Amino acid sequence: MAIKKSSLETTATMTVEFGDVGNLNIVYRPRGFAYSEAQSLWSDLKGLSEQQQQARMSEALLRLVVSWDLLDDDGNQLPVTNEVVESLPLQFAIKVFTALAEKLQEMSVPLANAASLPAQ
Repeated sequence: MAIKKSSLETTATMTVEFGDVGNLNIVYRPRGFAYSEAQSLWSDLKGLSEQQQQARMSEALLRLVVSWDLLDDDGNQLPVTNEVVESLPLQFAIKVFTALAEKLQEMSVPLANAASLPAQ
């Protein structure tokens, strides 16, 4: 059976906890980033300046995040755009990306197990 490209562009939701600050609900693309890419990104970040790390995190989040319930000080929802993502603290971006990478890892384990199954 053929696979339609649109079936690969599904979305999923998750919540990232920020302690006393609250929770961030995210709609993301589970197939927007391969787990191996996430691993590579982590290893690449170590030698970069904070500004370069922020740029790499922003790029990754823009590929993964479709929407979120992040609000500005007036209560308006902030869009997932380059301008908004780059204005966020690096630690925020890292926490969100880490949560997304963990989800990607969870997804990659069943796929790896399924790939090792004998053909029917």
